[in-house]
Amino acid sequence: WLKTFHSLMGNGCTTSNIRYVWTAEGVNGEMYLAGTIPNCPDPRYLVVFKLDNTGNLIWKYNFTGHFTKSYCMGIFYNGSTITVINRGEGSSSSSVSVDFIQLNSTTGGYHAHKSWEPDLPSPANFSAGLLNWSPTVVRLNNGNYCVYGNTFGDFYNPFSNVLPHFSVLEFNSNHDFVKGYTINSTRSEE
Repeated sequence: WLKTFHSLMGNGCTTSNIRYVWTAEGVNGEMYLAGTIPNCPDPRYLVVFKLDNTGNLIWKYNFTGHFTKSYCMGIFYNGSTITVINRGEGSSSSSVSVDFIQLNSTTGGYHAHKSWEPDLPSPANFSAGLLNWSPTVVRLNNGNYCVYGNTFGDFYNPFSNVLPHFSVLEFNSNHDFVKGYTINSTRSEE
């Protein structure tokens, strides 16, 4: 099947501008999609929607507030819920967060939300923060989530041997931080 649709967001943009789209498949062939509308005026909406197995729209929700500067990193089907993972703004202007949003998979209704951000002093929290266009999430065999991607430290100074260039974070199935690593490069002088 092939279907198209769009809807108007509060900032004048439509869902036809969606980027950073991730998909998950339900048990009956339904599709769950989550993405971000980044190239429009703020707020930048996090959009989540469900299509049945013939491509008909079942429900669609968009989120702003904490998710105003969001970038979707993944979506996972968990039976009665879906989990959307988002890279958002942290509690300070120089940090970013990893957000877990849990929705009811049948109705799309809000179920729970948990955020995490690096517990580092400024400016280290900024340098270790995930860039908006690079993070990815995978589900590990143990049920945990692994979030990884380039950092702002890499973006601002890719040749630095003291700034983090890449972060790998692990969260358990309750969305609690388990462990994380930042990778710095070693620079050789010639």
